[in-house]
Amino acid sequence: MRMLVQGHRVLALCAVLLIGIAPCVAAQAPRDSTLLWDDGEAASYGNSIQPNYGAKLAVGFDAPSWAQSVIEVDLYVTSHGGDWPFPGPPDTTYAFTVCLWAADVAEPNKPGELVTWVEAGSGHPVDSWVHVSFPEPVGVVDTVAFPSGRFFVGVLWTSRFSPAVGVDFDAPLDGRTWFSDGETWGIVDDRDAMVRAVVSDVSGSAVESLSWGNIKALYD
Repeated sequence: MRMLVQGHRVLALCAVLLIGIAPCVAAQAPRDSTLLWDDGEAASYGNSIQPNYGAKLAVGFDAPSWAQSVIEVDLYVTSHGGDWPFPGPPDTTYAFTVCLWAADVAEPNKPGELVTWVEAGSGHPVDSWVHVSFPEPVGVVDTVAFPSGRFFVGVLWTSRFSPAVGVDFDAPLDGRTWFSDGETWGIVDDRDAMVRAVVSDVSGSAVESLSWGNIKALYD
């Protein structure tokens, strides 16, 4: 495995008292790290993962032992390619929804129940990273829903046209990308989708799983 972790922790300044210099006490700020499989270089448009209304894209991650929650999802968006198959926005995206799924109960390597979601809005510049924060940290410490800290984040498309999601073809490929054009998930094993998760040591709220019907009803 080659999941990369980009993180940091900030130390506060030592306090100085009027009666003298107090012992240095390091107050630690919340810790966060970005989990990723891609190398940051997107392949050409023709190899991107294409949008379709109701389709879903998910990428799986295992939260580090110190992580308590997921706070943000980052994804690289691009255009659907001009006039093919339909005209679409050339420079900015249509609206889409960012989701977090638990692991499947029977097959933990694939996405299971939808846990939470947030609307990403429209108008994001194509060929760039979009950073979408959840309204509050989403806890991933429930070992039933998230065995070994495994969770999935990605996109639910609410348009046929936009956005496409960038991919990385460079080895090693990690087999953590999943796609669904309806109810059934299938693994995408020839590329890594450019979707990342930001985890934190801040405690997150447990969220009841949601059904696809709850989400689909928003757009019917």
